[in-house]
Parts: sequence; structure tokens; C-alpha cells
Amino acid sequence: MLAIVSSSLKQILRSRVEIWLVAILLWLAALGFGAFMKDGAERSSPRGGALGRVAFRIGATPADLYNRFLVGPAPPRAYGRATEQRFRGRAGLEVTRPARTDGETGYLVVARYVPFQENDVAELVSGAGSTPEPVPVVVEIIDLNRRKSVHSWEPFLDDRLRRFNVLPDGSLLAGGGRQWTFRMDACSNVVWEQRLGAHHSYERGVDGDFWSPWNVPNTTIPHTDPDFKEDGVVRFSPAGEVLSRIALSGAMMRAGHRHLLYSAAARHGKTFTMNDVEPVLQDGPYWRRGDLFVSLRTISVVLLYRPATDEVLWLQ
Repeated sequence: MLAIVSSSLKQILRSRVEIWLVAILLWLAALGFGAFMKDGAERSSPRGGALGRVAFRIGATPADLYNRFLVGPAPPRAYGRATEQRFRGRAGLEVTRPARTDGETGYLVVARYVPFQENDVAELVSGAGSTPEPVPVVVEIIDLNRRKSVHSWEPFLDDRLRRFNVLPDGSLLAGGGRQWTFRMDACSNVVWEQRLGAHHSYERGVDGDFWSPWNVPNTTIPHTDPDFKEDGVVRFSPAGEVLSRIALSGAMMRAGHRHLLYSAAARHGKTFTMNDVEPVLQDGPYWRRGDLFVSLRTISVVLLYRPATDEVLWLQ
């Protein structure tokens, strides 16, 4: 048996192969390898199972070696006071003229990083999957007429504070990393903290509740792509109680916009990223109190949605 296999291999090695056939095979191999690399670079894990992962790792080896031995690890970056003065001659917050005719400019709510004390440094670790260490953040209410802070919530640690809303009683509704939402009273005491899956913004609705974009954990859209995701809306009370969660994909399909969902999935691996939800507070000629205007970034769409009937009334 061994002799037969050895004889067959010798015949194969000694046989003539046309150059054009070798060229075509090499071209097909390069095409498939490139497809694995491009696909893997746009996903959390390459398609093709073990073969796809091996192809992606082989293709990434030159860049990994270059970064490892020639470039070296990126130096840690410290958060805090900037060493470079980018706004020379500026004295901080400036308001050139009142925004209102009565002379009262109004108020501004801002979040800012607090400079670190000596020997207190947060570093950004280089490498894939790294995250910056939490840094102190303070939220302030600025009286623009007097150019001074009139109230602040004490510094708290969060590396991704991107959304907040001041409530009438002086408490602060804020959101940090990993889609956590929490409420602090006027004295900076945490009243409640929930992982609502809310992101981007909190907007007050007609009943005093809040609406926010929401990451749908299990998409309702038929698909075969493991990275297929969608956003919806979540409504919650000032006490942190979830009142409703709505995936808009069903209403979009019934309104005849199914193609938008799948075209976005083909390009980005995600149906749509929702950036904003704006509740309608008064009736108008084309909308009703309680409707929602929604912005969908990935598919470049603004739509009018009616939660009471689960309908998409208008889309552009």
C-alpha cells in the first residue's frame, strides 16, 4: 500500500502542469484569501469557521510583526490637564450676546473631566480590546447670564459619560459605559442604577417618562448573519422602571420599508444604529402628542413613529 502511494506521488510530481492552470489556481487562492481578510476585518469573528480564522490570522501576521518589533507598543496616554494650549487667548466659556430678548441668556448643563491630582494617572493600555481607565467627571449647571456655575454634581468615575438630563427636583439622570443608567439626587447620592440598554440620549415624554434608543438583545428580523443587530426604543419612568421596549423593525416592514433593513445589514452587519428619539409634546397638522421622531444613522433615515398603534407614519 505504501509503495502504491509513493509511486502515485512521484507520478504527480513528475507530471507536467500548464502554467496557465497554475496561474488560475493561484489567483483563485489569492481571491479567496483576500475575501477572508476583508470579511474578517469588518467583523468581531471571521466567517468560514476554523478556516476563516486561520486565514485571517495568517494574513494579519505581517502587520502584527511590524507593530511588535518595529513600531513597538503605543505609549500610555494620561487623561487630565492638556500639555498643549490649543485655545490661546481664550478665557474659557464665552457668550457673545444674549440668546433671549429679555437679557436672560439661560442655562447650560455640561459634563467635564476633572484634572487629576499629582501622581494620579489613568492610562490607556495599547492593544486590541483595551479600554481607558475611568476618569473623574463632574456635571455642572452654568448660568450663562452670570458666566458661573450655580450647581454641580460631585465627581464620579465613568469613562463614557455621554448622556444626561436634569430633572425638576434637581436630580440628575445620567448614563455611562455599557449602557448603564443611574439617577443621582441634588446632593450627588445615587438613588437607583439600572442596566436598561439605553444609549445616546434621554428625552422626556408627555407623561414625564423618558424615551431612549435601545439595543434589542435578540433581533426580530429573519436573518442568517450572526452579527445582525437592530435598535429599538425603551420607555422608562423617573424611578428607573421599564414601561415598554419596542423594536421598530416590524412597523417598518409593515409600512413597506423592509428593503432598508436588509440593505443596511448587507453593508454594515447591523440593521440600523439609532441616534436620537424625540417625543412629540403637542398635537400638530401631521403628528399627535405622544408620537416619536426617530433618527436612524446607519440607513440615513428620519421617521415618525406612533407607539399607540405601532405604526411608522412617515419616513424620509
